[in-house]
Amino acid sequence: MSGQFIEAVLFAEFDIDKGSVLRLQYPEKVSDDEGLLAELMLPEGAHNHFQDWTVFMLNRPSQEPPEPARPTVKRWPVHAYQYNLELDPPEWVLASGADTGTTHWVWIDAPPTPAGGMPQPPVLQIDLEKDQRIRMQHHDELQYSALQADFASMYSFDGEALGLHFRSGEQQEEFKAALDAAAAALTKPPGASMLWCLNHVSNRRDKTVRRGAQVKALAVCSRFQFIHVWKPLLLLAVDRLYSLSTGLGEYSEAPREQCKYLFEALNALPVSSLPPVSDLQRQTHRLMLAQGTAQKELTHVGHVQWLTSQIPMRIPLLLQPQELADTSLTELLRRFKGGLMVAFHALLNRQRLLFLGHSQPAETVCTAVLSVPLLVCPPSTDVLPRCFPYTTLNNLDFLNVKGYVAGSTNPIFESHPEWWDVLMDIDSGKVLVSGSGANGKPSSSEPPKLSEMDAELMEQVSSGIEAHYSEYWLRSCFQEHAQQLICARRRSAVADQPKRGGEIVPSAELVAHHLEQLRAGAKLGDAEMLAIFTDLNEYVKEEARLVQLLAMVPGSSPLGCLAPVSGALFHPLPKVRTLAAKLLAVLDQFKAAKPCVSGLNTFLLLGYDCAREGAS
Repeated sequence: MSGQFIEAVLFAEFDIDKGSVLRLQYPEKVSDDEGLLAELMLPEGAHNHFQDWTVFMLNRPSQEPPEPARPTVKRWPVHAYQYNLELDPPEWVLASGADTGTTHWVWIDAPPTPAGGMPQPPVLQIDLEKDQRIRMQHHDELQYSALQADFASMYSFDGEALGLHFRSGEQQEEFKAALDAAAAALTKPPGASMLWCLNHVSNRRDKTVRRGAQVKALAVCSRFQFIHVWKPLLLLAVDRLYSLSTGLGEYSEAPREQCKYLFEALNALPVSSLPPVSDLQRQTHRLMLAQGTAQKELTHVGHVQWLTSQIPMRIPLLLQPQELADTSLTELLRRFKGGLMVAFHALLNRQRLLFLGHSQPAETVCTAVLSVPLLVCPPSTDVLPRCFPYTTLNNLDFLNVKGYVAGSTNPIFESHPEWWDVLMDIDSGKVLVSGSGANGKPSSSEPPKLSEMDAELMEQVSSGIEAHYSEYWLRSCFQEHAQQLICARRRSAVADQPKRGGEIVPSAELVAHHLEQLRAGAKLGDAEMLAIFTDLNEYVKEEARLVQLLAMVPGSSPLGCLAPVSGALFHPLPKVRTLAAKLLAVLDQFKAAKPCVSGLNTFLLLGYDCAREGAS
């Protein structure tokens, strides 16, 4: 698979005699349904707006894809060394915690790529003694080299030299080949076939044609979900399309050549120019944004040459798997106020949710649909794949998707409550729920009053908005509310967790339950606290699980996102304090997760230092 940002450019325009027509897919077809593409690119009411935008997805996977089997991980026996510059002369010494009489094991963890996300850099993991492990993320300056047939060296991010002594030269070569293969995967776009499409449509008055206007649209299709970064280029490309128009459907330069120019300009930057980021970096950044200790990051990857100008490209690499750029819960809350809680519960209950904006640009409807997953993601992870940002009456296939989230500008949808469970009217801020009338026919009505918990949340977020708290803090408030409700529903299942050696096996559900107990300040005995922190420490032995744990902690907490854990640093039982400090130390050893620990207030950091000293 080629390493390019854009897979295709689509061109559509309104033909006075034929209606919406797709003129071109360049360089090859991405869909056989050209009528549907034309409707998605030329939304209803486009003639009422000078310009508009739509977002749509093509070749989306099945809603319930089979779980991919993770390949068996190959491990190589080694001795791990570090280069000690403080010795005279400097020399290789066994890594801290290593023992000459014990075999260490090195292996390569290549995390799966989330749909629409970036390939994850492989991580070298070296198991030492006593549960100690060295982790080193692959990076451009790794400089892996064989100093001897069976001995290789490399450098960490911080420039520290690490050596691996293999049992044979053959094993060293085998490991090097596996590392090269894992690193090569970084230059490829994600393996999923789904395409994210950003479309710009423009309506220009033209007295020389019938009906006095021309309507044209260009869309770019990408395997990456940060499609909004291409907006400036699409604006310029559509302007160029009009400047080269000599009449309705006629051009001084062939549309194919114009699409080719846009395609090649956007793909002039190599995918390899993107620095790799890990899920741990993404999750930590989400929490730090909510805490107000980080800024939204845009990575500059170069310039796109457009005619005589150079357009800088800045890409948000730290987007969450269920997040697109240019989305906003703040705007949804302003429009719907307490009615937004109806959408919140519809997402959690996998109900059919429709956003209607009859007098709105299609862009407003698309943005509402793409923003709503942020109410519950995390902890939910399956909302964005069932989103249909813009839909039409000519294609109702989305009605077959359980728990769809769709958007439309056609008011006909409101008169069909059998098609939806919840309707959010963007024009009026009105919310309707479907049901059965007295005659058994589908009907709609206003939603019930908010529950006490929901009312408390609305009071919290309303006060936060008045105090000018950030969008990311607002998201965390809703996401934590979702976590609490999910935990409440799963309590019985958690109680039935399988046993192993007389202890509960740590699972994501159990860990979420533990964190909720700690967050809620539940009265827990010493034995319960010991069990909880034993489970939490067991759970975070793998980096992927550490990422999951961070998805469960409260980003909006004024005491820091690790408040449920850090409070135990002052528990009267020394063993609990030690286990709490040990859990924080796991995060502290990861460069990406360090801000979660350093962001604790001074009092908690003092408790952390004291607990570590007491354990040593």
